[in-house]
This record gives sequence, C-alpha cells and structure tokens, in this order.
Amino acid sequence: MRDRLVLVPVTGLARAEAEALVDTLNRHFAGLHEFRVAQPDAWVLRTAPAALATLSAAEMAGRDIDPQLPGGKWPALLNEIQMALHEHPVNEARELPVNSVWLWGAGELPAKAAGPWRSVTAGEPVALGLARLAGIPGRAPARSAGEWLAGLPADGRHLVLLEAEHALLEERWCAPLLAALKSGRIGMLSLHAPEAGLAFEIARGDLRRFWRRARTVASHAPR
Repeated sequence: MRDRLVLVPVTGLARAEAEALVDTLNRHFAGLHEFRVAQPDAWVLRTAPAALATLSAAEMAGRDIDPQLPGGKWPALLNEIQMALHEHPVNEARELPVNSVWLWGAGELPAKAAGPWRSVTAGEPVALGLARLAGIPGRAPARSAGEWLAGLPADGRHLVLLEAEHALLEERWCAPLLAALKSGRIGMLSLHAPEAGLAFEIARGDLRRFWRRARTVASHAPR
C-alpha cells in the first residue's frame, strides 16, 4: 500500500519457483542463514537462536506488518531478504511477486523425537518435520477419509492433521470414518480439537450405545 506494508500470503507457488528463490537466498546469506523448502508455500530458516515472537502468516494475512514486526536483528534481515529477491527472474514472471519472507514459529530443533504413530498425514511443516525426526513416515494431505484409508496399512496407529470447514469435515471425514468403524476397517477413532478444548474417542463397542443422540461436528464448535 502507499502508506503501509500489508502481508499477502503466497499460494500456488510451484516447487521449481520456490527452489529458485531459496537458492538465491542461500547464496546471498551463505554461512549465516540457511533456507529450505518444506513446501512451495512454506519455507523454513535455520539460523542462530534469537528471540522471535510473531503471528503466523495466516493470522497476518491482509494486516499491516509494522505493528507486528519483531525486534532485534529481524527487521534488518527482512529488509535484506527483500533486496535479495528484488527483480528475481521468478518474480519478473509472476503477477504477484514473492518479495519478502515472513518469519514465525521459531524454536530449537530437538535432538530426537518419538511417537506412537505408524504414519503422520499432514500439510503442516512442523508436524512432518517431527515425524521425519522420529523416523515415522509422513504422508501428504488427503482430500477425504476414503482416499486416506485407501493407502493406509490395516494395523497400527495413524495420525492425521485436518483443517477444513465443519461441513467438509462432516462430509469428507467424519461420516466415512464412522462407516469404516462400523465395517471394522478401523478399530478406534480419536478426535482432538485443541483450539476448542475438545477431545472425543470412540471404539467399535461404543456403537452399541444406540441411545446416544448423533450430533454434527458444527454442534460441538464453540459459540
């Protein structure tokens, strides 16, 4: 904007475009910072530990970044990133250029990780990174429970991270998973909604409790 900088998260970036942009940043910051493409639209930065408290790119979408800029070394780094990406060939060919990087989600990489899961399905880089650190196979997000179950081993515990509207969760995930529970394809289903402070667990034996009234996903959402 003319009097402020507004954050617009990039979507639909091709992996080749992301790799080319990150390659430029890594050459520019060689020996100081290392960028990696976790996903075309979500990169990670390895750098010396320093305090960083910022909102996520999704929370910052459409907002003026000035009140949310971190202190310390970060504003100078953001400016240098913007200069490094200025007039990049990838941006010259794009209608909406990738002219900077928004940093958030800082933390130290643990020495090791562990979990009870046989697989982790997610589009969230941190979840996939922890799964990789623990030696657990990571899987790309599926459009529905049917698609997810089709490539899933019959045994073991499996974790899937979901982000969708209530109606889509009901149609594409909860209803098919309930059918899979009834058919014996799965033996137990656990659902956690941390932001709402809710958790549910159901096993095949619970289906005999016919007196329990069925409720939609939306009915459990905070009002």
